[in-house]
Amino acid sequence: MPSYLLLNKPKGFVTPTRGGSARRTVLDFIPFSLRGEQSWHTVGLLDADSTGLVLLTDDAEFARQLDHPKLGLLKEYRVLCAGLASDEQLSRLREGMYLVNPAADGSKTTQRAVMDAVRIVKKHVDRARGDRTQLSVTLREGEPREIRRMLARVGLKLRELERVAIGPLRVAGLKPGATKLLGKKDVEKLRATALSG
Repeated sequence: MPSYLLLNKPKGFVTPTRGGSARRTVLDFIPFSLRGEQSWHTVGLLDADSTGLVLLTDDAEFARQLDHPKLGLLKEYRVLCAGLASDEQLSRLREGMYLVNPAADGSKTTQRAVMDAVRIVKKHVDRARGDRTQLSVTLREGEPREIRRMLARVGLKLRELERVAIGPLRVAGLKPGATKLLGKKDVEKLRATALSG
C-alpha cells in the first residue's frame, strides 16, 4: 500500500528535484519504518529558507496529479515582508505578471505568474526593527521562489514564508520537523479537492 506523509518542513532543508541534491532534503524526515526500495516524491516545492507543509508520497501517480497545473491544489502561505504593503501593490499581485524562468539547457522561458488571492493580515509599524506587513497568499501553481520574485517586482522584500495549507490539510498542531502519516480519509479529501479544482 502506498504511504502519504505530511511534513512541516523547517528552515535549512530543500525539496529534492530530479537531479538530486547534496544538501539536506525533506526526505531525511521519512521514518525508517517507511523507507524501502520505492522512490519518494514531493508535492509542493519549498526552498531552504522557507518553512511549512510538504506532502511526501511513494505514490508517483498521485503526486503527479496533485502537482498538475490544471488539477493542482490551492496552497496557502503566511508571508512576512519588509515595509507597509499598499492596496496598489496587492492589486498588481492579483493581476499577475510575466516572470522569466531559466531552463536546464540554458534557454529561458516566460511564464505568467498570478496569485489566486492575497490579503493583508496585519501591518506592524516599528521604528526600531522596521515596518513589516504580514500577508496571506494563495496559489494554485507555483514556480520556485515565485512569491519572492513577485513581491520584489512590486517593491516588497520577503522576509519569511511559511506554507500553512495544502488543499484541506493545515499546519496547525504539527511542529517544525514533525511528520504525520495521512489516513484514507485525508487522502480521499486531497484527491477530491484536486479533482474539483
